[in-house]
Amino acid sequence: MLLIVLRVVAAIMPSAQFGEQFHPAQTPAAPLFDRSQAVESVLIGGDGGRMHRRMGTAMASWLERSPRQRSALFLGDNIYPAGMPDPSQAREYERAEESLRRHILPLKPLGVNFLFIPGNHDWDFEGEMGFDRILRQQEWLNRELGPGHFSPKGGCGGPGLVKLTDHVQALVFDTQWWLHQAQRGESKEAGCEASTPEEMRELVNRHLSATPSNVITIVSTHHPFRTYGRHGRSTRCPSGSLCPENKQMVAELSAMVEPFNPLICAGGHDHGLQLIDGGERGCRYYVVSGAISDTTSVSYDEGTLYASDLRGFMMLDRTRDGAFYLSIITVQLTGDSQYHDQVEFSLAISK
Repeated sequence: MLLIVLRVVAAIMPSAQFGEQFHPAQTPAAPLFDRSQAVESVLIGGDGGRMHRRMGTAMASWLERSPRQRSALFLGDNIYPAGMPDPSQAREYERAEESLRRHILPLKPLGVNFLFIPGNHDWDFEGEMGFDRILRQQEWLNRELGPGHFSPKGGCGGPGLVKLTDHVQALVFDTQWWLHQAQRGESKEAGCEASTPEEMRELVNRHLSATPSNVITIVSTHHPFRTYGRHGRSTRCPSGSLCPENKQMVAELSAMVEPFNPLICAGGHDHGLQLIDGGERGCRYYVVSGAISDTTSVSYDEGTLYASDLRGFMMLDRTRDGAFYLSIITVQLTGDSQYHDQVEFSLAISK
């Protein structure tokens, strides 16, 4: 039985036990709108490299409820353990292909607009062959889906700007690019529009200054800007949030986007579901959605609206009247061919 934990203000915020959820008592953990009124839906999930087929079925069932525009944003670590190997490594290559197919095949018949972004595992788990494996994953997705569904392209750092629906776009950074110690895309000849923080800031300004007021931007990364999960407590470099290189990267990227007060900054990497209130400065909401394969322990701290170590994903929906809702969907695999999914938390959001 799941346990709802109420907020306790203390000097040290405790870690939730495995299988628990947290949300403040004053916030309803129930649907706030009729899903049949959704006209644009974006599924947000990450770390799907070991995704079970039933998770794909569950994701399809939620996107199917949106009758018009459907998009899926996958936040990296699309292939475990170390990205897309050379085809000469036949067994490993077949496993990598199967990882990507499990993301795609259940959703493709629905006309879903896919966007995959890279994670540290996709970069050869931070290894020397990372650049080659990123390019290989991009090429595979280009063949399967057509160009434009992997960003940033070319092993570059970004930012890429990708339309998800008529009123939702993703501003994408490859955070592993920032942390990678081996070859990476940097040159204009390689197709990188920006390769220094100054160039990236200029590109962010250009993209977001031109964004219409009725369009929501999801700042999309693999490593989250804010997390209270296992990586959020880790000093391991380069992946831990407390690693100096990681902290510097988050500080620089945050400084680029903060002047525009983006509504959502979304990351994966930590294997859980978190929604954090960002307050008046920076991102209005920080989303961590890295639970479509595995889960690990999740803590909570000031600003936490929801935290859980259950499998699942998030849905951003726009209704016919122009309102936006962010929902957290948990999925429990209950048998060989069965699962139980439900809305655990839903929140009306606005710019």
